Amino acid sequence: MALNKTPTFVNKPRIALAQILDADVTNPVDVFTAGASGAKVTAAIAAGEDTAARNVQLIIKRASMSNVLQTVAVPQNAGLTNTVGPVNLMGGDLLDILPRDADAQPYLFLEAADVLQVRALTAVTAAKSVQVSVVYGDFDGV
Repeated sequence: MALNKTPTFVNKPRIALAQILDADVTNPVDVFTAGASGAKVTAAIAAGEDTAARNVQLIIKRASMSNVLQTVAVPQNAGLTNTVGPVNLMGGDLLDILPRDADAQPYLFLEAADVLQVRALTAVTAAKSVQVSVVYGDFDGV
């Protein structure tokens, strides 16, 4: 295999948005699909207007296989009041094992066509939602 002598950089920053709704029950919701050269995820944040706390999973789907990275508790009304903040889906135990960039910020690489998903372990309350925001960038083609 020949060595790639062309540097690969993250393209422009992007923010992917998704909502977990009551209609999703406990099915995974796609947040975004990595580009043809993969992607670098630098943040995954959950907030919610649900009147009950929800356990939310961060998942990587590759072809027909789905791997849960971790499950995080999202408190009721997380991020919607000044007393309960949003939740870092890349925090907790996952934060301890993720690599760090030169600025000491954790990140997660996705391969080409990987899908980042989220799932609530119990159905969200009717007419409520859990909102997920993911900061990422696709890599330039090589």
